[in-house]
Amino acid sequence: GIGAPPDAKAGVMWLGAASGAGHARATFNAAAIFASIAVTAKDRKFAFDWYEKAALAGSPMGETLTGFCLYKGIGVKKDWKRAVYWLEKAAANGEENAEFLLGLMHENGEGRKADLAKALEWYRRSAAKGIPNAQFRIGLMYGKGLLKGGGVPESVVWLRKAAEQGLPDAQYNLGLMSYYGRGVTVDFSEAYCWLTLSAESGSTDAESLLGGHGEHADLALG
Repeated sequence: GIGAPPDAKAGVMWLGAASGAGHARATFNAAAIFASIAVTAKDRKFAFDWYEKAALAGSPMGETLTGFCLYKGIGVKKDWKRAVYWLEKAAANGEENAEFLLGLMHENGEGRKADLAKALEWYRRSAAKGIPNAQFRIGLMYGKGLLKGGGVPESVVWLRKAAEQGLPDAQYNLGLMSYYGRGVTVDFSEAYCWLTLSAESGSTDAESLLGGHGEHADLALG
């Protein structure tokens, strides 16, 4: 990768010179350097502008980040219609994070009518490329009975994929499922291991449960 100069804002301008010559990767790197220190609204707007430059220059990652910012309203007014436009462009280029975000928007009915079948289609594309959040969402959909066939056993398969990649929420859910015997055999040792990993990864729910304060903890699966 390209190293950042001591002055991050100068780095944006330095790499921006390359982007002006049509180098999409340099444009994205410029945005990423500055976004890493963007703590004010002005900084976030500045970073978004560079993500958009990357998108306009044809960078799939730039398209994804532009769509994400529009989806969340980071550095720009929230606009789901424009978010979908950029995310679909990125997904057409095989960008796995864009595929995940499109799945999330279809599942939640954000910017379009909720469509679980379409959500699952996007999640599967993203999950096949190793995105743990996509694997986790598929696991939740099966666990909640939102998808035909598979049920909780299929949920366990997908949650385990995400948990093995270090996703705290998936680790937490697997820990509870092992503890209560939901979809798996009751195994207190495995439950403890998954909950410990989740807590170490930052899950306050898992930390609370291990500390004896989560006697009535609920599965995200419902």
